[in-house]
Amino acid sequence: MRLTSPALAATLPALLAGTTLSMAERFDVPANFTSIQAAIGAANPGDEIVVAAGEYSGPIRIDKAVTVRSQAGAGQTTLRGNGGSPVVTMESTDGQGGTLAGFTVTGGGGENGGGLFLAGDVAVVDCNVTGNSAQNGGGAFLLGSPMLNRVHFEANSASAGGAVFLGPDADALMDNCAFTANEAQLGGALYVGPGRDGNTFATIGAGSFESNTADEGGAIMAVMSGFEAGQSTFSRNTSWMKGGAVRLVGSTPCALTECTMSLNESDTWGGAVDMSEQSDLYVAGCEVSQNTAQAAGGGFEIEPGSALAVVASTLWGNQPGNFEGVWEDLGDNSFAQPPACDADLAAPFGVLDMADILAFVSAFAAEDAAADFAAPEGLFDLRDVIEFINQYFAGCAR
Repeated sequence: MRLTSPALAATLPALLAGTTLSMAERFDVPANFTSIQAAIGAANPGDEIVVAAGEYSGPIRIDKAVTVRSQAGAGQTTLRGNGGSPVVTMESTDGQGGTLAGFTVTGGGGENGGGLFLAGDVAVVDCNVTGNSAQNGGGAFLLGSPMLNRVHFEANSASAGGAVFLGPDADALMDNCAFTANEAQLGGALYVGPGRDGNTFATIGAGSFESNTADEGGAIMAVMSGFEAGQSTFSRNTSWMKGGAVRLVGSTPCALTECTMSLNESDTWGGAVDMSEQSDLYVAGCEVSQNTAQAAGGGFEIEPGSALAVVASTLWGNQPGNFEGVWEDLGDNSFAQPPACDADLAAPFGVLDMADILAFVSAFAAEDAAADFAAPEGLFDLRDVIEFINQYFAGCAR
Protein backbone atom coordinates (compact mmCIF):
# COMPACT_ATOMS: atom_id res chain seq x y z
CA MET A 1 0.00 0.00 0.00
CA ARG A 2 1.25 3.49 -0.76
CA LEU A 3 -0.48 4.73 2.42
CA THR A 4 -1.71 2.20 4.93
CA SER A 5 -4.76 2.24 7.16
CA PRO A 6 -2.63 2.69 10.34
CA ALA A 7 -1.09 5.78 8.78
CA LEU A 8 -4.52 7.12 8.00
CA ALA A 9 -5.73 6.37 11.52
CA ALA A 10 -2.85 8.37 12.90
CA THR A 11 -3.80 11.41 10.82
CA LEU A 12 -7.56 11.40 11.49
CA PRO A 13 -7.47 13.01 14.95
CA ALA A 14 -5.58 15.97 13.51
CA LEU A 15 -8.01 16.22 10.62
CA LEU A 16 -11.08 16.10 12.84
CA ALA A 17 -9.59 18.68 15.14
CA GLY A 18 -8.70 20.94 12.23
CA THR A 19 -5.49 22.94 12.13
CA THR A 20 -4.29 23.37 15.70
CA LEU A 21 -4.54 27.04 16.63
CA SER A 22 -4.55 28.45 20.12
CA MET A 23 -7.52 30.69 19.30
CA ALA A 24 -9.64 28.10 17.48
CA GLU A 25 -13.36 28.69 17.92
CA ARG A 26 -16.50 26.59 17.73
CA PHE A 27 -19.59 27.74 15.86
CA ASP A 28 -22.90 25.95 16.33
CA VAL A 29 -25.57 25.69 13.65
CA PRO A 30 -28.32 26.76 14.04
CA ALA A 31 -27.58 28.16 17.52
CA ASN A 32 -24.95 30.69 16.38
CA PHE A 33 -25.66 30.80 12.63
CA THR A 34 -28.84 29.87 10.81
CA SER A 35 -26.95 28.27 7.91
CA ILE A 36 -23.82 26.16 7.53
CA GLN A 37 -22.51 28.47 4.79
CA ALA A 38 -22.82 31.51 7.04
CA ALA A 39 -20.82 29.74 9.75
CA ILE A 40 -18.11 28.81 7.23
CA GLY A 41 -17.94 32.43 6.09
CA ALA A 42 -17.32 33.62 9.65
CA ALA A 43 -14.83 30.89 10.58
CA ASN A 44 -11.05 31.04 10.42
CA PRO A 45 -8.68 28.17 9.62
CA GLY A 46 -8.68 25.73 12.53
CA ASP A 47 -12.21 26.58 13.67
CA GLU A 48 -14.92 23.94 14.10
CA ILE A 49 -18.50 24.16 12.91
CA VAL A 50 -20.86 21.80 14.72
CA VAL A 51 -24.21 21.15 13.06
CA ALA A 52 -27.25 19.98 15.01
CA ALA A 53 -29.42 17.11 13.80
CA GLY A 54 -31.76 17.97 10.95
CA GLU A 55 -31.85 18.59 7.20
CA TYR A 56 -29.92 21.44 5.58
CA SER A 57 -29.94 22.71 2.02
CA GLY A 58 -26.97 22.78 -0.31
CA PRO A 59 -24.96 23.75 -2.17
CA ILE A 60 -22.29 24.26 0.49
CA ARG A 61 -18.73 25.41 -0.19
CA ILE A 62 -15.80 24.71 2.15
CA ASP A 63 -12.73 26.59 0.91
CA LYS A 64 -10.71 26.93 4.10
CA ALA A 65 -9.15 24.60 6.69
CA VAL A 66 -12.17 24.28 8.95
CA THR A 67 -13.95 21.19 10.24
CA VAL A 68 -17.67 20.92 9.54
CA ARG A 69 -19.13 18.05 11.56
CA SER A 70 -22.54 16.91 12.66
CA GLN A 71 -23.42 16.58 16.30
CA ALA A 72 -25.67 13.54 15.92
CA GLY A 73 -24.06 11.64 13.02
CA ALA A 74 -24.98 10.89 9.43
CA GLY A 75 -28.13 9.01 10.35
CA GLN A 76 -29.70 12.17 11.76
CA THR A 77 -28.07 14.96 9.77
CA THR A 78 -28.69 15.43 6.04
CA LEU A 79 -27.28 17.82 3.45
CA ARG A 80 -29.69 17.93 0.52
CA GLY A 81 -28.79 19.31 -2.88
CA ASN A 82 -30.81 21.08 -5.54
CA GLY A 83 -30.20 18.48 -8.27
CA GLY A 84 -28.16 20.84 -10.45
CA SER A 85 -24.77 21.04 -8.70
CA PRO A 86 -22.64 19.21 -6.13
CA VAL A 87 -24.16 19.27 -2.65
CA VAL A 88 -20.75 20.04 -1.10
CA THR A 89 -17.69 21.55 -2.79
CA MET A 90 -14.40 21.34 -0.90
CA GLU A 91 -11.23 22.96 -2.24
CA SER A 92 -7.74 23.66 -0.93
CA THR A 93 -5.09 25.43 -2.97
CA ASP A 94 -2.29 25.76 -0.42
CA GLY A 95 -1.77 23.13 2.27
CA GLN A 96 -4.40 21.34 4.31
CA GLY A 97 -8.01 21.97 3.45
CA GLY A 98 -11.25 21.35 5.27
CA THR A 99 -12.87 18.27 6.76
CA LEU A 100 -16.50 17.15 6.43
CA ALA A 101 -17.65 14.58 8.99
CA GLY A 102 -20.89 12.82 9.88
CA PHE A 103 -23.47 13.75 7.23
CA THR A 104 -25.78 12.10 4.71
CA VAL A 105 -25.20 13.81 1.37
CA THR A 106 -28.03 13.41 -1.14
CA GLY A 107 -29.94 15.02 -3.99
CA GLY A 108 -26.95 16.42 -5.87
CA GLY A 109 -26.41 16.58 -9.63
CA GLY A 110 -24.46 18.26 -12.38
CA GLU A 111 -21.49 17.49 -14.57
CA ASN A 112 -18.64 16.69 -12.16
CA GLY A 113 -19.64 15.29 -8.78
CA GLY A 114 -23.27 14.98 -7.81
CA GLY A 115 -22.78 14.67 -4.05
CA LEU A 116 -19.23 15.93 -3.54
CA PHE A 117 -16.64 17.88 -5.53
CA LEU A 118 -13.27 17.48 -3.76
CA ALA A 119 -10.09 19.22 -4.87
CA GLY A 120 -6.81 19.26 -2.98
CA ASP A 121 -5.86 18.10 0.50
CA VAL A 122 -9.37 17.73 1.94
CA ALA A 123 -11.04 14.96 3.95
CA VAL A 124 -14.48 13.36 4.20
CA VAL A 125 -15.15 11.10 7.18
CA ASP A 126 -18.13 9.04 8.42
CA CYS A 127 -20.53 10.17 5.70
CA ASN A 128 -23.25 8.49 3.65
CA VAL A 129 -23.35 9.64 0.02
CA THR A 130 -26.54 8.37 -1.57
CA GLY A 131 -29.02 9.17 -4.30
CA ASN A 132 -26.84 11.56 -6.32
CA SER A 133 -26.20 11.68 -10.08
CA ALA A 134 -23.78 13.41 -12.43
CA GLN A 135 -22.06 13.02 -15.78
CA ASN A 136 -18.80 12.13 -14.00
CA GLY A 137 -18.82 10.86 -10.44
CA GLY A 138 -22.40 10.46 -9.28
CA GLY A 139 -21.32 10.44 -5.65
CA ALA A 140 -18.04 12.34 -5.84
CA PHE A 141 -15.53 13.88 -8.26
CA LEU A 142 -11.95 13.94 -6.96
CA LEU A 143 -8.93 16.07 -7.86
CA GLY A 144 -5.66 16.56 -6.00
CA SER A 145 -5.10 14.36 -2.94
CA PRO A 146 -8.37 13.97 -1.05
CA MET A 147 -8.83 11.45 1.75
CA LEU A 148 -12.06 9.51 2.36
CA ASN A 149 -12.54 7.36 5.44
CA ARG A 150 -15.61 5.34 6.42
CA VAL A 151 -17.72 6.82 3.61
CA HIS A 152 -20.61 4.74 2.26
CA PHE A 153 -21.59 5.38 -1.35
CA GLU A 154 -24.96 3.88 -2.23
CA ALA A 155 -27.39 4.18 -5.16
CA ASN A 156 -25.49 6.90 -7.01
CA SER A 157 -25.33 7.04 -10.82
CA ALA A 158 -23.24 8.58 -13.59
CA SER A 159 -21.99 8.01 -17.10
CA ALA A 160 -18.53 7.32 -15.62
CA GLY A 161 -17.87 6.53 -11.98
CA GLY A 162 -21.28 5.76 -10.52
CA ALA A 163 -19.99 6.54 -7.02
CA VAL A 164 -16.57 8.17 -7.55
CA PHE A 165 -14.63 9.63 -10.50
CA LEU A 166 -10.90 10.34 -10.13
CA GLY A 167 -10.02 13.25 -12.36
CA PRO A 168 -6.66 13.87 -14.07
CA ASP A 169 -3.60 13.33 -11.83
CA ALA A 170 -5.67 12.79 -8.68
CA ASP A 171 -3.96 10.73 -5.97
CA ALA A 172 -6.78 9.71 -3.66
CA LEU A 173 -6.93 7.57 -0.55
CA MET A 174 -10.15 5.72 0.23
CA ASP A 175 -10.02 3.74 3.46
CA ASN A 176 -12.82 1.63 4.96
CA CYS A 177 -15.25 2.87 2.32
CA ALA A 178 -18.26 0.91 1.05
CA PHE A 179 -19.73 1.06 -2.46
CA THR A 180 -23.19 -0.47 -2.82
CA ALA A 181 -25.65 -0.55 -5.73
CA ASN A 182 -24.08 2.28 -7.72
CA GLU A 183 -24.31 2.26 -11.50
CA ALA A 184 -22.64 3.78 -14.55
CA GLN A 185 -21.71 3.04 -18.12
CA LEU A 186 -18.02 2.95 -17.13
CA GLY A 187 -17.01 1.94 -13.59
CA GLY A 188 -20.13 1.15 -11.62
CA ALA A 189 -18.54 2.28 -8.36
CA LEU A 190 -15.20 3.86 -9.30
CA TYR A 191 -13.67 5.30 -12.47
CA VAL A 192 -9.94 6.14 -12.44
CA GLY A 193 -9.28 8.33 -15.45
CA PRO A 194 -6.17 9.19 -17.47
CA GLY A 195 -3.63 11.68 -16.14
CA ARG A 196 -2.25 14.78 -17.83
CA ASP A 197 1.08 15.51 -16.15
CA GLY A 198 1.34 12.35 -14.02
CA ASN A 199 -0.52 9.18 -13.19
CA THR A 200 -3.99 9.24 -11.70
CA PHE A 201 -3.95 6.77 -8.80
CA ALA A 202 -6.42 5.39 -6.24
CA THR A 203 -5.34 3.69 -3.02
CA ILE A 204 -8.14 1.61 -1.51
CA GLY A 205 -7.89 0.01 1.92
CA ALA A 206 -10.47 -2.34 3.44
CA GLY A 207 -13.04 -1.41 0.81
CA SER A 208 -16.33 -3.14 0.08
CA PHE A 209 -17.78 -3.23 -3.45
CA GLU A 210 -21.16 -4.96 -3.66
CA SER A 211 -23.93 -5.08 -6.27
CA ASN A 212 -22.57 -2.28 -8.45
CA THR A 213 -23.32 -2.41 -12.19
CA ALA A 214 -21.83 -0.96 -15.37
CA ASP A 215 -21.41 -1.62 -19.07
CA GLU A 216 -17.67 -2.02 -18.37
CA GLY A 217 -16.07 -2.52 -14.96
CA GLY A 218 -18.92 -3.46 -12.63
CA ALA A 219 -17.05 -2.09 -9.62
CA ILE A 220 -13.87 -0.39 -10.94
CA MET A 221 -12.70 0.80 -14.32
CA ALA A 222 -9.19 2.21 -14.73
CA VAL A 223 -8.12 3.81 -18.01
CA MET A 224 -4.44 4.71 -18.50
CA SER A 225 -4.12 5.09 -14.73
CA GLY A 226 -3.46 2.91 -11.69
CA PHE A 227 -4.96 1.68 -8.45
CA GLU A 228 -4.15 -0.51 -5.48
CA ALA A 229 -6.77 -2.29 -3.38
CA GLY A 230 -5.88 -4.13 -0.19
CA GLN A 231 -8.05 -6.22 2.14
CA SER A 232 -11.10 -5.37 0.04
CA THR A 233 -14.12 -7.39 -1.05
CA PHE A 234 -15.77 -7.44 -4.48
CA SER A 235 -19.08 -9.31 -4.50
CA ARG A 236 -22.04 -9.55 -6.88
CA ASN A 237 -20.89 -6.76 -9.18
CA THR A 238 -22.04 -6.98 -12.80
CA SER A 239 -20.85 -5.71 -16.17
CA TRP A 240 -22.85 -6.02 -19.34
CA MET A 241 -19.68 -6.08 -21.44
CA LYS A 242 -16.24 -6.59 -19.81
CA GLY A 243 -14.96 -6.96 -16.26
CA GLY A 244 -17.61 -8.09 -13.79
CA ALA A 245 -15.66 -6.47 -10.94
CA VAL A 246 -12.65 -4.74 -12.54
CA ARG A 247 -11.85 -3.51 -16.06
CA LEU A 248 -8.34 -2.29 -16.89
CA VAL A 249 -7.51 -0.43 -20.11
CA GLY A 250 -3.86 0.53 -20.59
CA SER A 251 -3.47 0.79 -16.82
CA THR A 252 -0.33 0.27 -14.73
CA PRO A 253 0.61 -0.20 -11.96
CA CYS A 254 -2.41 -2.01 -10.53
CA ALA A 255 -2.53 -4.39 -7.57
CA LEU A 256 -4.99 -6.48 -5.57
CA THR A 257 -3.65 -7.73 -2.22
CA GLU A 258 -5.54 -9.86 0.30
CA CYS A 259 -8.80 -9.25 -1.54
CA THR A 260 -11.86 -11.44 -2.01
CA MET A 261 -13.62 -11.48 -5.38
CA SER A 262 -16.71 -13.67 -5.53
CA LEU A 263 -19.97 -14.00 -7.44
CA ASN A 264 -19.17 -11.22 -9.90
CA GLU A 265 -20.48 -11.60 -13.43
CA SER A 266 -19.75 -10.35 -16.93
CA ASP A 267 -22.02 -10.86 -19.90
CA THR A 268 -18.94 -11.30 -22.09
CA TRP A 269 -15.29 -11.50 -20.83
CA GLY A 270 -13.66 -11.41 -17.43
CA GLY A 271 -16.07 -12.47 -14.70
CA ALA A 272 -13.81 -10.93 -12.06
CA VAL A 273 -11.22 -8.94 -14.07
CA ASP A 274 -10.74 -7.98 -17.71
CA MET A 275 -7.37 -6.56 -18.86
CA SER A 276 -6.49 -4.97 -22.19
CA GLU A 277 -4.10 -2.57 -23.96
CA GLN A 278 -0.95 -3.43 -22.00
CA SER A 279 -2.43 -3.28 -18.53
CA ASP A 280 -0.37 -4.66 -15.66
CA LEU A 281 -1.92 -6.32 -12.58
CA TYR A 282 -0.31 -7.97 -9.54
CA VAL A 283 -2.54 -10.24 -7.43
CA ALA A 284 -1.30 -11.48 -4.03
CA GLY A 285 -3.06 -13.37 -1.26
CA CYS A 286 -6.50 -13.11 -2.84
CA GLU A 287 -9.44 -15.50 -3.11
CA VAL A 288 -11.13 -15.37 -6.51
CA SER A 289 -14.13 -17.68 -6.57
CA GLN A 290 -17.44 -18.39 -8.28
CA ASN A 291 -17.21 -15.54 -10.78
CA THR A 292 -18.85 -16.00 -14.17
CA ALA A 293 -18.21 -14.78 -17.70
CA GLN A 294 -20.56 -15.72 -20.50
CA ALA A 295 -17.78 -15.77 -23.12
CA ALA A 296 -14.41 -16.52 -21.51
CA GLY A 297 -12.24 -15.90 -18.46
CA GLY A 298 -14.47 -16.59 -15.46
CA GLY A 299 -11.71 -15.31 -13.20
CA PHE A 300 -9.41 -13.25 -15.45
CA GLU A 301 -9.45 -12.27 -19.10
CA ILE A 302 -5.94 -11.23 -20.15
CA GLU A 303 -5.85 -9.79 -23.64
CA PRO A 304 -2.56 -9.95 -25.61
CA GLY A 305 -0.01 -7.40 -24.42
CA SER A 306 -1.30 -7.24 -20.85
CA ALA A 307 0.52 -8.81 -17.89
CA LEU A 308 -1.02 -10.63 -14.94
CA ALA A 309 1.07 -12.06 -12.08
CA VAL A 310 -0.56 -14.10 -9.31
CA VAL A 311 0.98 -15.31 -6.03
CA ALA A 312 -0.32 -17.04 -2.89
CA SER A 313 -3.92 -16.85 -4.08
CA THR A 314 -6.86 -19.25 -4.20
CA LEU A 315 -8.94 -19.57 -7.35
CA TRP A 316 -11.90 -21.94 -7.65
CA GLY A 317 -15.36 -22.27 -9.14
CA ASN A 318 -14.87 -19.58 -11.80
CA GLN A 319 -16.74 -20.30 -15.03
CA PRO A 320 -15.65 -20.94 -17.70
CA GLY A 321 -12.22 -21.41 -16.14
CA ASN A 322 -9.97 -19.27 -13.97
CA PHE A 323 -7.94 -17.67 -16.78
CA GLU A 324 -8.27 -16.79 -20.43
CA GLY A 325 -4.92 -15.65 -21.78
CA VAL A 326 -1.30 -15.74 -20.65
CA TRP A 327 -0.50 -15.16 -16.98
CA GLU A 328 2.48 -15.60 -14.67
CA ASP A 329 2.28 -18.07 -11.77
CA LEU A 330 4.54 -16.74 -8.99
CA GLY A 331 3.84 -19.76 -6.78
CA ASP A 332 1.81 -20.83 -3.74
CA ASN A 333 -1.46 -20.66 -5.65
CA SER A 334 -4.32 -23.07 -5.02
CA PHE A 335 -7.03 -24.10 -7.44
CA ALA A 336 -9.26 -26.12 -5.08
CA GLN A 337 -12.13 -24.92 -2.94
CA PRO A 338 -10.83 -24.42 0.61
CA PRO A 339 -12.59 -25.69 3.73
CA ALA A 340 -15.39 -23.39 4.85
CA CYS A 341 -14.57 -23.81 8.58
CA ASP A 342 -12.78 -26.12 11.01
CA ALA A 343 -15.57 -28.70 10.86
CA ASP A 344 -15.31 -28.90 7.06
CA LEU A 345 -12.68 -31.65 7.17
CA ALA A 346 -13.31 -33.53 3.94
CA ALA A 347 -14.20 -32.92 0.30
CA PRO A 348 -16.47 -31.69 -1.12
CA PHE A 349 -15.52 -28.55 0.78
CA GLY A 350 -18.23 -26.02 1.44
CA VAL A 351 -20.67 -28.79 2.40
CA LEU A 352 -20.91 -30.44 5.83
CA ASP A 353 -21.84 -34.10 5.46
CA MET A 354 -21.02 -37.63 6.62
CA ALA A 355 -17.55 -37.39 5.07
CA ASP A 356 -16.68 -34.67 7.59
CA ILE A 357 -17.94 -36.79 10.51
CA LEU A 358 -15.89 -39.78 9.39
CA ALA A 359 -12.85 -37.56 8.91
CA PHE A 360 -13.21 -36.23 12.45
CA VAL A 361 -13.55 -39.72 13.91
CA SER A 362 -10.43 -40.85 12.07
CA ALA A 363 -8.43 -37.78 13.12
CA PHE A 364 -9.60 -38.06 16.72
CA ALA A 365 -8.59 -41.73 16.93
CA ALA A 366 -5.17 -40.87 15.54
CA GLU A 367 -4.85 -37.83 17.84
CA ASP A 368 -4.35 -35.68 14.78
CA ALA A 369 -4.36 -31.89 15.23
CA ALA A 370 -7.32 -31.62 12.83
CA ALA A 371 -9.53 -33.06 15.61
CA ASP A 372 -8.17 -30.79 18.35
CA PHE A 373 -11.21 -28.50 18.56
CA ALA A 374 -11.10 -27.41 22.21
CA ALA A 375 -8.60 -26.46 24.90
CA PRO A 376 -6.35 -27.70 26.31
CA GLU A 377 -4.34 -28.04 23.10
CA GLY A 378 -2.91 -31.49 22.49
CA LEU A 379 -5.43 -33.29 24.71
CA PHE A 380 -8.10 -35.23 22.80
CA ASP A 381 -11.20 -35.72 24.93
CA LEU A 382 -14.96 -35.24 25.09
CA ARG A 383 -14.59 -31.45 24.86
CA ASP A 384 -13.20 -31.81 21.33
CA VAL A 385 -16.11 -34.06 20.35
CA ILE A 386 -18.69 -31.63 21.73
CA GLU A 387 -17.10 -28.64 20.02
CA PHE A 388 -16.96 -30.46 16.67
CA ILE A 389 -20.65 -31.40 16.99
CA ASN A 390 -21.56 -27.79 17.86
CA GLN A 391 -19.74 -26.44 14.81
CA TYR A 392 -21.14 -29.14 12.54
CA PHE A 393 -24.77 -28.45 13.46
CA ALA A 394 -24.25 -24.68 13.49
CA GLY A 395 -23.31 -25.00 9.82
CA CYS A 396 -20.40 -23.27 8.17
CA ALA A 397 -21.03 -23.84 4.46
CA ARG A 398 -20.33 -20.83 2.21
